[in-house]
Amino acid sequence: MDIRKRGILTPLRLGFNEEFGTLDGNHRIAVAIRLGLESVPVILLREPLVL
Repeated sequence: MDIRKRGILTPLRLGFNEEFGTLDGNHRIAVAIRLGLESVPVILLREPLVL
C-alpha cells in the first residue's frame, strides 16, 4: 500500500474535553506530515470529564 498515493486510510482518533486532549495516531500523523499530505481523516470524540 502506498500512503503517498492513497493517503491515510485509518482515521486518527482525537478525544477531548474541558481538561485535556488525546491523539491516537501519532505515527500516522508524523508520516502524513513527512509526505506533505494536505489532509487526513479524523474522528473527534468528546471524552467524559473524570473528577
